[in-house]
Amino acid sequence: LAVYPNPTTNYITISDDFESYIIYDLSGRVQSVGYQKYIDVSNFEVGTYFIQILSGNEIKTAKFVKL
Repeated sequence: LAVYPNPTTNYITISDDFESYIIYDLSGRVQSVGYQKYIDVSNFEVGTYFIQILSGNEIKTAKFVKL
């Protein structure tokens, strides 16, 4: 699983095919849920986030930084 560009200021792209995603902040609060490969994070606060994607029976997690 790759998330790019990383770090980012406006948008991230998810490399893998998937059914849905959830983005969490470092406190575990859900910031965004969806299914698109191109995600607008321009309204997120500066910081580190985790994105989980669901693909079939598999869950993958990646980290990205919002500048």
